[in-house]
Amino acid sequence: MKRIASSAYDYIFAMLLLILPFGNALPNIAIALLIICYAINFKNTDYKRLKHYSVYIYYAFLAYFFIRGAFTQSLFTEWNIHKKFIILLLMPLLFIKVRRVAVIKAGAIAGIMATIAVTLFLSARYYLQFGGLPFGNGDVVNTLIPMERPYAGFYAVAGAIFSFSLITQYKRCKWLLIVCGIVSVAFIILISARISFLTLIVLGIVYLLFYLSVSPIKKFIIIAVGLGVVVAVFMFNKNIAERFFIKENIKESLAVASDYEPRLVIWPCAYELANRDDFNVLFGYENNTTIVNNYLECYTQKIDNESKKDYFTASKFNSHNQFIDFYLSEGLIGFLLFFAFCVSLLYTIRRSFPDTALLLSLIFFLLVENVLHRQTGCYIFSIFAALLLMRNTKD
Repeated sequence: MKRIASSAYDYIFAMLLLILPFGNALPNIAIALLIICYAINFKNTDYKRLKHYSVYIYYAFLAYFFIRGAFTQSLFTEWNIHKKFIILLLMPLLFIKVRRVAVIKAGAIAGIMATIAVTLFLSARYYLQFGGLPFGNGDVVNTLIPMERPYAGFYAVAGAIFSFSLITQYKRCKWLLIVCGIVSVAFIILISARISFLTLIVLGIVYLLFYLSVSPIKKFIIIAVGLGVVVAVFMFNKNIAERFFIKENIKESLAVASDYEPRLVIWPCAYELANRDDFNVLFGYENNTTIVNNYLECYTQKIDNESKKDYFTASKFNSHNQFIDFYLSEGLIGFLLFFAFCVSLLYTIRRSFPDTALLLSLIFFLLVENVLHRQTGCYIFSIFAALLLMRNTKD
């Protein structure tokens, strides 16, 4: 039994990443199977791998999160939010027993390929019915992708990173991995995932400046070609141009952005929430309900257009930035612990471009979404954070 549990463990983990884009029920079953396998081989666990300052900071943040929640009672009154963080507690422990990280990465690649296949099928059916692809429309596009666009975009970025990073290890699969990487990038452009597209550009710049050892002339040529590709994408993909509010002139672009980009309203409101008299700088607001109500009050005061105001209040938009959210909900202490974890991990993995690229992609994702407000987001963050924390695992 122990041998079967040990042999199946990596493949169950890979299956978790394969099925993650398609809902929460199946991933929960996969986690249950991992816990069972873990329990069967409990004695053969190398907990020494947790002895790293990044791991200490990670668990210090989670300890603060739950202890603070217990003191403010929000741990009990808002258990639907706090219970998701149990995934963050478990994942590094579960990842200790992963023996072949390459299998986990392959599961993620398979997951994004499956996501792309389903999206292409639904998009083709939509095109045949309506004669167009509405990837500039957020409401419609989420019906064509198994997971919401920002999450699918991040998953595609991770798939591309894993595909290209595995080429040197598995030369027999070189061309298959190259195709998977290219398809992942093309998918990001197809669905017009803004932050993921910007992430790819930033990762290219980081690689060019800090990891690629070529002459300045070659770097200049690469930059010129890269700019040409980016311009071509905006010229020939109307959906992505719409997503970046690109119009005939800057004034018109800014006017459209102010009307259609929620963060231009949300983030100024977040600043106001952080300066209210009832905000505790060290510990934040007592509970999430207070934050939601304060946001609604701000939207009502700041938005003049009645239909837009109704849209914001009905949607109950959150911070759309995980760092801002932690500052408001956990205060300066929680924010600094989470920020310190990200910085310490970045310092630890800085010599590896694939690892750095994955972490930067995750940080950019956190900058525009409250990732940890969703169970899928908790899975994504905890799995990839654990992968980086346990990066010394043998492939």
